[in-house]
Amino acid sequence: MSSAEELAMSLQFELRGIHALIWDDQYDLVRALLILRAAASDLQLRPMLVPTTEKELAVFCNMLYDSQIDNDVLRVLFVPQAANAIVGPWLNGARRPLSRPPGTLLLVRDADFKSFQEYAPDLASFVGPRIYDSASMLSIASPTTTQRLEATLPDDFMVALRGVPGSRPTRPEIDSWLATLRPSAS
Repeated sequence: MSSAEELAMSLQFELRGIHALIWDDQYDLVRALLILRAAASDLQLRPMLVPTTEKELAVFCNMLYDSQIDNDVLRVLFVPQAANAIVGPWLNGARRPLSRPPGTLLLVRDADFKSFQEYAPDLASFVGPRIYDSASMLSIASPTTTQRLEATLPDDFMVALRGVPGSRPTRPEIDSWLATLRPSAS
């Protein structure tokens, strides 16, 4: 089992390439993203929901090729559920720009990951062993990361999360989870 903190360390050390975080439940995904943001505090993350129409995908991929996305921000791509037949081939062609520094983190629903690999085989080969699963991630973090944890994700993450299925944890649920991570002051 891995942790979101290990994913953050891999992203920080490699500073290039493509990583994948597969997820099944938004509760697990949100917790993993909260820890990832806290652990990789020196990396700027840019979440983006991958479009699903041919026209928007063409614009999106051109943006990737033309380096219109800052080269100093890690791209966090939310791949919409059941869109692999459309999205996969487009992203497959963009494997080189996606692997440019500082790299890309693909967020793909677990049920769609095999299909994603079939529709984007070259891109999947760039991911290689850098596949993490939010469902099996340990909810542990170092004291430093735990202190940096916030209870909410920034608005740009929330916009992207609205484009994928499932319900997000409520603020009281996140607060309860945070309380279990942080040592009590006794």
